[in-house]
Amino acid sequence: MECALKSLLLRYLSATMIDSKGRPSRYPWTVDAGGSHTKHGHLPGIWSDVAPLLRGRTGSRLAAVLSSSTPFASWTVNDRYLKDPSPSTVIMTERKTAAAQILILHQQALIAGDIQ
Repeated sequence: MECALKSLLLRYLSATMIDSKGRPSRYPWTVDAGGSHTKHGHLPGIWSDVAPLLRGRTGSRLAAVLSSSTPFASWTVNDRYLKDPSPSTVIMTERKTAAAQILILHQQALIAGDIQ
């Protein structure tokens, strides 16, 4: 799901894999109208990074998903490796639902050629 958000950034939201110093990067970067560079890393940050970039563009369905909830706000990389998951079943269900929505919108963008 994180990769789908990065793909949308790179394909449709003018992100680049060049950092603020002009060097190749492992992460997508965007530049705002004022010339400020923003690095887009991992969850949970990338979840909240994408919605503001959609203002004034197509992508209202994606913006609605990203703005309506923050299921990954408490995400840590350790959540991937726990034998007994500490996030509640409710949180895990919210994350799974949100991830499925993002993946569907990503697939639709690839087919249609723009963000829905």
